[in-house]
Amino acid sequence: AVNPTEGYVANWNNKAATADDGDNFGREHRVAFILERLATDSSWTREDQRQLNKDVAGLDGRGSLGRHLVPRLREAVTAAGNGGNPAVDTVLAQLEANNAAPEYGRYFIDPVAATTTAGEVAFLNTLINNLAQQIYGDEYAGAVSVPTGTRAQHLVTHAIDSAAGTPVGAYAQDYGGDYFNGSDWKVVLRDTFSALASGGIPADGTRNNSTYNHPLSALSDQLSFDPTPQGNRGTWEQIVEAGPTVQGEFMFPLGQSGDIQGVLNGFTLTVRNVDPNCTSIQPIWRDWRFLPMLHVSADLAGGDADADGDGVFDGFERWYFGDTTRDGKDNGDADTSTLATEFARGSDPTDPDTDDDGLLDGLDGLDQDRLGSAFSKFKGLFKLPATSGKDTMKLTGKFSTGTTVFDEAADTVQVQVENEAGDSFFDVTLPAGTLIADPAGLKFSFKDPTGAIGSIGQLQIKLGTSAEKLASFKLITVKTDLTPPVALSTNDLRVTVTIHNTATDTDRKILDERSWGVAGRALKSGKDALVPVYN
Repeated sequence: AVNPTEGYVANWNNKAATADDGDNFGREHRVAFILERLATDSSWTREDQRQLNKDVAGLDGRGSLGRHLVPRLREAVTAAGNGGNPAVDTVLAQLEANNAAPEYGRYFIDPVAATTTAGEVAFLNTLINNLAQQIYGDEYAGAVSVPTGTRAQHLVTHAIDSAAGTPVGAYAQDYGGDYFNGSDWKVVLRDTFSALASGGIPADGTRNNSTYNHPLSALSDQLSFDPTPQGNRGTWEQIVEAGPTVQGEFMFPLGQSGDIQGVLNGFTLTVRNVDPNCTSIQPIWRDWRFLPMLHVSADLAGGDADADGDGVFDGFERWYFGDTTRDGKDNGDADTSTLATEFARGSDPTDPDTDDDGLLDGLDGLDQDRLGSAFSKFKGLFKLPATSGKDTMKLTGKFSTGTTVFDEAADTVQVQVENEAGDSFFDVTLPAGTLIADPAGLKFSFKDPTGAIGSIGQLQIKLGTSAEKLASFKLITVKTDLTPPVALSTNDLRVTVTIHNTATDTDRKILDERSWGVAGRALKSGKDALVPVYN
């Protein structure tokens, strides 16, 4: 689509629909939804274009299942009546409401936050299969089964068009026949719909998560991406505005590259280091955020991408502010993070909470990942005497919770201490229901002097009361055996606390990203108290 007045060119990687002969997508595909949405607004903005990508995510490849079928149902019921079944009128009205704004026949509205899928869409899926059986059951008798799903939808639409007439503007079919064997198509449609409508529209379904893994994920848990809501799969997109200054931004799904370093011993590969660029784009794609395409090449050609020397590329300043008058120490959005820090971490210096997770950018420690935070303060104390079974460990830290809540009935808490290669030093999970909440619902505690669960004697999580108020974490083990892994080297320990909700299958990670151990040597058994060494 080209709009010279607005100065936009949009190129969608999609499939033909209106000129399809029925062998592929028939008259319905999500591209029809895109064209329909574009046609509703004569003035298209960047925000409209971002939202369009989100809107498409609520559809599968077939597009809106009710776009053509629901009007045909209305036509049939108007002509043939409800057959004495009042559910026909009730359910048809529900389908029409789902096909209108703001749902437009989609499974869900918000691809990031939605937790359920529309029961109306599930109803239409079943109805399409039932109609295919009713219309084509005689033609597909025997060894060849009646098509379902995508093919069923196109065959049903084709049969109805053959009997009722192809709508104006739709593809002129080369072949049409009497698929209803002399019966009135409106009665067949009404009766098949009536039988299913008697059971009503099913309740909205639970929206599951999809998990994406790098091919080497079995060798390092850093290469397993956090869950992405199913259907949250907008295409890659570049929005480029042509004008006196070309302005571009992009959203890119998984597929980026990065350096993964390892050691090969015979036929065994051990991953030692994972470049952050292997995984950094996934949270951006999962949360449907766009990143600016900065004007840097011209600055580099002129000799310096940061001409004013404030630690921020001039192109970054021009994108957000239109000029380069701000200093690297500027904190105009009052999120406790300077302009130079926001540039280094890829956050938005005009938005105090770039990833909308309730944490100010300056307190959000995992590079704008709304499913994670990080320790802003951390301390570890180890006592590792030579006597087996007498080791102890104490971990304490401060982190930001923002809008996060803790559900003691459904949240498990996993604590992992490992080296950068993923060799485990400590890995224990407290089941849901183990931690007990205080009356205010802010402090959650577990105590067991026997250490029956992984040698944990005490674990406590205390939430903050605002985005600025830090939460705290504390874990103390009873005497146990904390044998460091063989591959452990100096100052490379990593601590991760993962809160997993069993009801929603989502994780929220709190990570101490800094290396720590013992200055000058590896962590090992001895009589010394060992404390972290921070970078």
